[in-house]
Amino acid sequence: VQLAEVRVAAGARGNVDDAWLEVAAAAEGEAGEAWVRELVTMYVGWAQRRGYEAKVVAEGEEPRRAVLQVHGPGVY
Repeated sequence: VQLAEVRVAAGARGNVDDAWLEVAAAAEGEAGEAWVRELVTMYVGWAQRRGYEAKVVAEGEEPRRAVLQVHGPGVY
């Protein structure tokens, strides 16, 4: 999954109210998967506490990679 492909599939239009975040683990195995899950949870929680919409729009093979879309006024 490439970030550009995910953005097109999710309907990205270059909006300043959108921020895209890609999280990818360098380590293989359970440690890398756990790190990605923890970071994704942290960023989604951060965005929601500030009133932004946040969602995972793509995940790579195994959960070692994820792309998040954060939407809201001034998020970028």
